[in-house]
Amino acid sequence: MRHELWLACEATFFHDQTYPHPLRHRVSQQLRLESLVPQWASKKGTIDRFVYRAMISWRRYHVHDTGASARVKQPCSLRDHRFLHADAVNLAAFLWHLREGHPDAYRAIVETVRLVAPFFGDFVLEPQPRQPDHLMLEWREHGADGSVGPDALSGGTLRFICSATLFLQPAAYLPATMIIDEPE
Repeated sequence: MRHELWLACEATFFHDQTYPHPLRHRVSQQLRLESLVPQWASKKGTIDRFVYRAMISWRRYHVHDTGASARVKQPCSLRDHRFLHADAVNLAAFLWHLREGHPDAYRAIVETVRLVAPFFGDFVLEPQPRQPDHLMLEWREHGADGSVGPDALSGGTLRFICSATLFLQPAAYLPATMIIDEPE
C-alpha cells in the first residue's frame, strides 16, 4: 500500500512587527503533490525565498525499517559521517565520528542506551576486514569479550539507539527543524 501526501492549501506569510497580524504573501488552493514554494522562491525580490531556505534546512527522520535487510544494519561508508541521515543508514559512521571527535556526546548516547538496555556495553566501531573504508553497527554486551551485529538487537532497541543518537548529538549537528515520522 502506497501513501501519498497531497497539499490542499499552502501559503507563505510575512510578519513585520509594526503590524498586529502576519501578512499573507502567496496562497494556492490547488490540490497538488508538490509544493509551489520552490517555484515562488525562484522569483527575485519575494519573501518566498526565505521560507524556502528554511524549509530545505528541515530534516525528516523515519527509522521504521529494522528488519533483516534494513539499511541501518548494512555496512556504511566511514566517510559518510557529516550528519545522521533520515533513515540512519550511516548510524555506525556517525557514532564513530562522535566517538572520535565528540566523546562527551558519544558517552551520553551510550549511557542513555544502557538505561533502556542494561545488557548493552558499548558500540564496536571498527572498519570491516574486507572493506576497510566501511563500518558495520556492532556492539558488545556488558562484560562480554566478543561483539555482535545489529541483528542481535530488537527492532525497538535499534530504533531507540537511532533516536538517542539523534537527540543527543552535539548542538552544532542539529538541523534547524526535525520532523520525526512515526516516533512511537
